[in-house]
Amino acid sequence: MKKLCLMLLGVLALGSAADAGHWRRARCCDPCAAQCSPSPCCVSAPAPAPVTTACAPAMVERTVLESVMVTETRKVQVTEYKQEPRVRKYTVTKMVPREEQRTRTVAYTEMEPRVREEKYIECKTVTETVDQAYTEMVPYTETRKGTRCVVTPVTKNVDQQYTVMVPYTETRKGTRCVLTPVTENVQQSYTVNVPYQEQRTGTRTVVECVPVVQTRTVCEDQGHWEQRCVPVANGCQSCGVATNCCRPRRHFACGCDACAPCASCAPVPVCNTVVTQNVWVPKIVQREVQCTVNVQQCKQVPFTYTVTLCKPEVRTRTVQVCKMVQSQQDYDYQVQLCKPEVRTRTVQVCEMVQSQQEYEYQVQLCKAEPRVRKVTVCKQVPEEKTRMINYTVCVQKTRQEPYTVTVCDPVNEEKTENYTVCVPVCVEKEVQVQVCKMVEKKIMVPAPQPCCQPAPCCR
Repeated sequence: MKKLCLMLLGVLALGSAADAGHWRRARCCDPCAAQCSPSPCCVSAPAPAPVTTACAPAMVERTVLESVMVTETRKVQVTEYKQEPRVRKYTVTKMVPREEQRTRTVAYTEMEPRVREEKYIECKTVTETVDQAYTEMVPYTETRKGTRCVVTPVTKNVDQQYTVMVPYTETRKGTRCVLTPVTENVQQSYTVNVPYQEQRTGTRTVVECVPVVQTRTVCEDQGHWEQRCVPVANGCQSCGVATNCCRPRRHFACGCDACAPCASCAPVPVCNTVVTQNVWVPKIVQREVQCTVNVQQCKQVPFTYTVTLCKPEVRTRTVQVCKMVQSQQDYDYQVQLCKPEVRTRTVQVCEMVQSQQEYEYQVQLCKAEPRVRKVTVCKQVPEEKTRMINYTVCVQKTRQEPYTVTVCDPVNEEKTENYTVCVPVCVEKEVQVQVCKMVEKKIMVPAPQPCCQPAPCCR
């Protein structure tokens, strides 16, 4: 719509420009010719005077539509999910171990000691002195003469030719492909998902607590307290319960402390004291009591919820497509080349000249000289002996052996599991939407001029 308004404004501007041109060409032949030139004929009339404001085109107020993007707040239905706890029962198989007695045959080896007689040879070492002849190499030095080749360097100047690559620049012509962008309007179809709401009915599980009266057995202790007399002897007792005794010492009665006896006390026979104590006599009584217990029960409840769906809708719009048009274009470019050029230079060349030269050198030699020395030699003399050897033999045996095997029996057990389910809930939310609206706008444009008829004297 915005492009259509721009095109309308362009047409109006072109119309006003055409009217202005017609005003300049008409001169004396338009309705304002009387004001432009006093002469009745345009041919003999002098140059027209400057156009006054009375001859200017009139401006007219027009109303055009201009597209404006406005942000609006709209309410939409959104489906959200909330967590809902539920309970389900499932069966678990457990392996219960039990022990089982079995018997098996075990093969084992037992080491049995034995003795055997064995003959062996033992060597004795015998030492004796023997004369041994040997040869020793005695070193000596000898002077000899020889000839060797000596190389002497000789330098001389030699002319040498070499080639140098001289660079130069050459201009060449080439053709390259140039891409020019061209914009054109193309009708394009696109699909828009239009939302709509639909009412649906479902069933959900609701857990309710139902009070149930149950009877259980409880135990009560309906006993009572009784006062009973307990005899307490005064021997080695505290001072509070001791009677018929002398002054206590170290918080005990006389005679109780073996390290500090009471010498001033006369021997007193051991006396007994009776103490009264409270004793609880229990009486366990069982009775039945009624109590109310909340039991959870599940039931299916129907409910209605709203689902937001979308249906596709095909629409058409005009888009500008930019295409690249290929064209060939000539251009000049510089090429860097090299051409070979032969040059001459003088270089120094070193040559090696050989010559023979005599010299003396020392040689280290050895001569053999026989000698005699005393050497001690050890000999091994064999001797036969007898010995008793203890050895062990492995004997294979078998025995019956009881053992315990753990066998697992499968047992099914029912368990309860708490899990969470996502329940859809329809919620209304406010969203910001960009809307294109057409707004009226007042503009001033030149009024259209009537077509001028040429005067009789005009060419």
